[in-house]
Amino acid sequence: MKEARFRLESLLQFADQLVDLLTLELSALERSLLAAREAAADVSRRLRHERAAVLKQTAEGGFRPPEVASVWAYLERLERKAAELKESAAALEAAVARKRDELLAAEKERRMLLKLKEEFEAAVRAELNRRHQQFLDELAGGRHFRSRHEG
Repeated sequence: MKEARFRLESLLQFADQLVDLLTLELSALERSLLAAREAAADVSRRLRHERAAVLKQTAEGGFRPPEVASVWAYLERLERKAAELKESAAALEAAVARKRDELLAAEKERRMLLKLKEEFEAAVRAELNRRHQQFLDELAGGRHFRSRHEG
């Protein structure tokens, strides 16, 4: 009997590789997102700390007018940086969501191909079992015929 071969095997292998690749990409995006969130939190903490220090020093009369402008410029830079980092984290969250959707779709396709392969293998086994039983039936029929006509 000619060996039965699952015709979609190469597509299944591609789906396996795609799932692996998307998993790696998702993992990298999640690490980047975590780093962006930590950076945004660090800048926000530093901004709160600097504001509190400025307020305390201002209350104590510790700033001269030329220093006030540079202090406010520094605080504004920190605010812009915090906003940029939060926007970056939001963009990464969207990218993670898109990549997760891609991964789920690839996994769904892979599961479908695996199910088709299992069904194909079950059909091949059933055909082999049918042919084996047919062969045994022919052997038994031949023995029965010979035992009746030889004796």
